[in-house]
Amino acid sequence: MRSKFLVTATTLAAAAMITGCAWGPSSYGPGSTHQAFIYTDNMIYPASNTSGTTYNLDTDDFEIKGSVMASGEATNILGIIASGDNGYELLLDEARAQGCDDVINVRMDVKHTNILTFYVKNETTLMGQGIKWK
Repeated sequence: MRSKFLVTATTLAAAAMITGCAWGPSSYGPGSTHQAFIYTDNMIYPASNTSGTTYNLDTDDFEIKGSVMASGEATNILGIIASGDNGYELLLDEARAQGCDDVINVRMDVKHTNILTFYVKNETTLMGQGIKWK
């Protein structure tokens, strides 16, 4: 009986570790490690977004007001409770607080922490250039 339990527990642990690669972001990009089964704490290289619309702007259309930066975090506990905000709206709100209408040239850094998938946290820093439309 004890050996059956040991074999079952070992099999389940091995299966969980093998499928660990399927959890979380699928592309960490250059210089990052992939998500680990027990504990992950690394910076994520954001994948490029090719689904957006491209605009050809002329400098006659807007005036660059300066750099804008905002940070936020989102957490998930046990896959049951998710909270926080780390999206583009934080950056846009900061730009508007500085008297800008919009943000261009947006970049971001994401720090991803994962403990056994029971606790997951993403801390995001967004940066861009605030502009005022003419």
